[in-house]
Amino acid sequence: MRKSFLLLLMFFLASSFIGTSLAAVAISGEGIMSSIEEDGSIIIDEGGYLVDNKVLILNSGRKKISLHQLSLPVRIYFEYEYTTDKGAVIKLIKEIPKEIPQ
Repeated sequence: MRKSFLLLLMFFLASSFIGTSLAAVAISGEGIMSSIEEDGSIIIDEGGYLVDNKVLILNSGRKKISLHQLSLPVRIYFEYEYTTDKGAVIKLIKEIPKEIPQ
């Protein structure tokens, strides 16, 4: 009885640690943001992402702006976290400055 209790306790501790560590990992990428959907999600390189309510959005001059102030399509750097209930949720969007031809 005691041995099975200890095994069960170790299982719960391990599973809670794994769940916590997955939620805390930020993943980054670059891509072309082409649209903002009616539900508030965005399309980057033909993939859909949810946007966190507290998302930080910076323009190419590194000033805070709203999502709708980005001129689409736009090349961006973004960071997101994977959540078990919502999937990929974007936490940071940075507009990548357009290169000026010389």
